[in-house]
Amino acid sequence: MQDESMNEAITATADTAPSDAACKRLLASKVVLAKILHGAVPEYKDCTEEEVYRCIEGEPAIGEIPVGQDLTGKYHADKIKGNANEDTTSYEGTVLYDIQFDALLPHTSSRAHMIINLEAQGEFTPGDKRGGSYHLVTRGLYYCARMISAQKGREFTGSDYQNIVKVYSIWICLDPPKEWQGAVNTYDVTEHTIYGAQHEDANHYDKLCVMLLCLGENSAVQQSDVVGLLNALLSKNLSESEKKRQLTEEYGIEFTGDFERRFSEMCDYGSYLLKGEKEKNLAEGRAQGRAEGRAEGAESSLLISIRNLMKNASLSADKAMDLLGVASADRAKYKALLNN
Repeated sequence: MQDESMNEAITATADTAPSDAACKRLLASKVVLAKILHGAVPEYKDCTEEEVYRCIEGEPAIGEIPVGQDLTGKYHADKIKGNANEDTTSYEGTVLYDIQFDALLPHTSSRAHMIINLEAQGEFTPGDKRGGSYHLVTRGLYYCARMISAQKGREFTGSDYQNIVKVYSIWICLDPPKEWQGAVNTYDVTEHTIYGAQHEDANHYDKLCVMLLCLGENSAVQQSDVVGLLNALLSKNLSESEKKRQLTEEYGIEFTGDFERRFSEMCDYGSYLLKGEKEKNLAEGRAQGRAEGRAEGAESSLLISIRNLMKNASLSADKAMDLLGVASADRAKYKALLNN
């Protein structure tokens, strides 16, 4: 009997596009993550970018941690035992978080931290195998719920729920509808006092947040710095040199070390894809041209046959086309050509 968690998992494509992998590696660069946290996550708004950079613990996990029930706990247990497989083959066919990492909370004396998930999504309302569709915010809430439930045995044991740490699921929407372009929206837990005047400390319930960062340039929306940065970083329309100029001059990114390598990797693969697309379009254009040439040759040959019958057998155009089996739908065209 197949494991229930496997039944719930959405099957990942076997041939994950290298460009997708390169995009994730670039976004997982601590330079980029620090700018996203600084520009979009309230807990870091009073920090410098250098302070945020230092808050990011270890190396972010890229396409390693499974989302599905029971599998996340197994992954972390394997990590502790030193058994986690770096190529994640034991989780093939399951949905994995694009990027996940821990980030220390700033200006605290303890090791208080949050768990951050970052996703890059091409479709704004993706479809499923059954022909339906869903909204990213709903999927983001599920991811947050999974990151919280997976903390048992890792962040807390038994009923020590007070030790649950806050989670963020941040979705970079690469191709949103025009009206959503430039939008930055958050969805979290808010207290509503219906009767009475008592209030709970927000630290006791402010445990999850879904964020949508919608790329694109909408003139009706003032562009945030973080969306502007991601627009430049992930644009399909800017050249590599123009990307570098914008990222350096407008967003203060230095092209050195690990970031430069990841950036070049993505640009190189983007150029490869563009070249392939151009060659494909050129080949299709040539094939279409040959097909059109053959069609034009057949049309010219048939027209000559009609004229010869009309001349040599003294037939009308209709009689000649009857003998040649010209389709009714084409006869007006040939009559027009005969009169030219």
